[in-house]
Amino acid sequence: HLIGDEVLKKIAKIFRENVRTTDVLGRFGGEEFIMLFPDSDIDETVSILERLRRLIRDIEDFPFKITLSYGVSNYPISEVTSHEQLIQDADIALYHAKRTGKDRIVLFTEGMTGGLHA
Repeated sequence: HLIGDEVLKKIAKIFRENVRTTDVLGRFGGEEFIMLFPDSDIDETVSILERLRRLIRDIEDFPFKITLSYGVSNYPISEVTSHEQLIQDADIALYHAKRTGKDRIVLFTEGMTGGLHA
């Protein structure tokens, strides 16, 4: 587990160094993070995530490649009624990112299903 901790520390450092002071980052689960980009439109958010995705992919500190998949939900564009729904939409998009090849960014769209409960 030591190498896993080192990987998480490296990723967190890259995140901290490459987002704005107004952005909010947090660990959401074992290997999941949640990021909030206030006052950002979807193009700006995707640009930030794409930069982070490339920086993580280019890490050479470990004897293996690290890739990240991102699920994105966008308020107020998403028809959400709660922060839980916004997180659920991002989780569904993340599921699609992982299912369709990993190391990618997927934006939640209405009608997208997670395939988790079907």
